[in-house]
Amino acid sequence: MLNKKRRTLNVRGVLVDGSWIDNPIDVKDEFFNHVSMRFRNPDPKEAYIEMDFPNVLSQEDKQFIEREVSIDEIKKAVWDCGTDKAPGP
Repeated sequence: MLNKKRRTLNVRGVLVDGSWIDNPIDVKDEFFNHVSMRFRNPDPKEAYIEMDFPNVLSQEDKQFIEREVSIDEIKKAVWDCGTDKAPGP
């Protein structure tokens, strides 16, 4: 059963510039090149926020963040999510 799932998840080839590549070494190289280029070049459409963020929190903010969370707060947060949400990613 596990081998069947592994076979279905296996990438047998990729389409690159209109050509089908199915040699495992070439497929691996194409994936590597694609991911490398994806993370090497920043997306020009990314938002840039030009403003200063404070580097330190006030003592009051620190205490608020580090405080214990009550069961009621957790329940409220979960129930406020609504029923029209997907259960997974």
